[in-house]
Amino acid sequence: SQQIDVEKTKKLPPDALVGKQLGGYRLEQKIGQGGMGAVYLAEQVSLHRKVALKVLSEKFVKDSTFVDQFLNEARAAGALNHPNVVQVYDVGEAGGNYYFSMEFVADGSIEEKLRDGGDYSWQEALNWFLDATNALVFAQRREILHRDVKPDNLMLAEDGSAKLCDLGLAKRSENKDLMSQGIIGTPHFISPEAIRQKSDIDHRTDLYSLGCTFYRILSGQNAYPGKTVKEILVGHLKSPVPRVNDHNKDVPKSLDEIVFTLMQKDPDDRFQTADELLVALDKVRTQHGLEAHGIAPKSRKPIIAIAAIAILAAVGIGIWAANQETGTTIVNVEDPGLRDKNKILERIQGYKDQTTAALEEYLEVRDEADKLDIRRQPKLYATYKNRVDDLTKPYDAFATKWEGSLGEWAEKRKGEVE
Repeated sequence: SQQIDVEKTKKLPPDALVGKQLGGYRLEQKIGQGGMGAVYLAEQVSLHRKVALKVLSEKFVKDSTFVDQFLNEARAAGALNHPNVVQVYDVGEAGGNYYFSMEFVADGSIEEKLRDGGDYSWQEALNWFLDATNALVFAQRREILHRDVKPDNLMLAEDGSAKLCDLGLAKRSENKDLMSQGIIGTPHFISPEAIRQKSDIDHRTDLYSLGCTFYRILSGQNAYPGKTVKEILVGHLKSPVPRVNDHNKDVPKSLDEIVFTLMQKDPDDRFQTADELLVALDKVRTQHGLEAHGIAPKSRKPIIAIAAIAILAAVGIGIWAANQETGTTIVNVEDPGLRDKNKILERIQGYKDQTTAALEEYLEVRDEADKLDIRRQPKLYATYKNRVDDLTKPYDAFATKWEGSLGEWAEKRKGEVE
């Protein structure tokens, strides 16, 4: 069972619901309070399981349209399952209280760690950055916008990993000034396009908020401080993008550049996808010889091999099979003028040998990869996608030239080669 360190939970005054049962949950302690409602440490009675239970505040309960949207989206969120996303278990209503239960993450939020002056290194923050990005990769592929990425929505698990919460759930701004304008988000982390309420907002708004989140985590302060909400929002819209290295020289320049790129005012100037961001962050990690937490070095190689070799083998076989079918021959992509029959045949055999070797290696690592279950390792697969791309470039170049002028040349030479 999950060990609960009550000392690590937020100390808040008790209220009327503590000690009572709501639906199938017994509320033990109030551990959080936000604009949308209170969060409790509770026990799911039927399973004897500790959960976090969020109960909507009365002001939202009065909005029947929002309640319907909340219930529908919470049910849909229950189907989202990813290691870097806080799992939603259940949603319901009891005694006029609307609630949903979710995975209890014992070490609290990154916001709490920042507020309490918790000690952490940029290397540890980089791991959180990778985790949060993996959550956004997952969200983007399902066309889900979070729209409120911030330190308070990044929870820390006991193994040190970060999990994004409230993904796929209906949201209202917790700030009354933004709420009155119908703006969704939190002032210190909201994107320029969200402030302007653009109709074509996409996943890049979450990338901006992630940039602001990790600017704060790495620099120790908000990107655009201000005494009022208006001052903060004007900063997002008009102030020069700040640099992490202006406040924390220990952070590598490459990581500073990533945060700087994420925080660009124009979405077109940011990373365009969470996958792109993941590749950039992993380069920082590997450049500094860091291991991703919870992943043993020995378990990484088979998955890399599976991804790289499978793609290489597939491309290699495809090119070889196509040429067997048309009766043409493979020639060196850099030397289309080669006419010597024996050299051409030697090169054909070389490609066939490469493909055979790749398949053999694939079969050797497949069993070990099955034990790891690549479907449960989306982080590793996405992280090493750029390396797979690098390995396949020679094959891609060959295929491109083969389809064009090289193919025409080979057809002309076909009669010269048995």
